[in-house]
Amino acid sequence: FSLRTVLTTPYVLLVLLAIAIVGMLSFLNSQGAVNNVAHQLRNETALRIQQHLLTFLNIPHQINQLNTYAIQNGELKPDDVDAMHGFFLEQVRINPSVSSVYFGNTKGGIIGSGREGAEGSLYVTFTEQLESGAFQKYGVNGFGDISSQPLATVPNFDARQRPWYTSA
Repeated sequence: FSLRTVLTTPYVLLVLLAIAIVGMLSFLNSQGAVNNVAHQLRNETALRIQQHLLTFLNIPHQINQLNTYAIQNGELKPDDVDAMHGFFLEQVRINPSVSSVYFGNTKGGIIGSGREGAEGSLYVTFTEQLESGAFQKYGVNGFGDISSQPLATVPNFDARQRPWYTSA
């Protein structure tokens, strides 16, 4: 072996070993950092989904509590069709995630308001004299005026036969 080879080989090997060690440590450290960021992102996403779900699921309960309170205190009368429509329609307008709010009574009647889809048109529903019978759905314009022609009619409707009524 030449003197040049004997003297330069260990330095070259040492430099290559140092580069390999630094490269390996850098790779492992960056892998840990990426995993840490991914873990934080998963946690943040899960937390946001949980918060959104809790908010989404709490709104119907809050609406039911508000309606119960209003009826019990006489602020809202279940036989006042116009007041019920207006009250329910305002709740649908305020809460974009709510598609409909309705009230069924012991006579089989129903009254309610709702929205077609997430950004759809508003409507009101009711049965004649708030008793079982013909269920009608009418469109509502931006001023809250009810159309003169029904959008849909269901004969022989009885709220007492609906699953939401029997469950309650």
